[in-house]
Amino acid sequence: MLELDGPTDALLGAAGRLDELLETPEGLVARILAPTETGVVLWQLWATAEARARNADDPAHGEALRASGLLGLVTGTRARAFDGAALQLFS
Repeated sequence: MLELDGPTDALLGAAGRLDELLETPEGLVARILAPTETGVVLWQLWATAEARARNADDPAHGEALRASGLLGLVTGTRARAFDGAALQLFS
């Protein structure tokens, strides 16, 4: 989970540009982006912690973050990983 502080509408727009610049990373199962009072919150569900780390370390990911304008909009961040979390699917 990643909370990004900054102008909400601009962050949502930059997140959309980021999606256009990058293919879905291997191991990313689901992503939810939601507006908040202070910016946006991003939840990402990864198949493994290794897949999450591999994406974070990928130079193309950093380049796309800069190109999308997202990094320039962020005024603060808080991150949290939930190791050992379990996904339950309901039909």
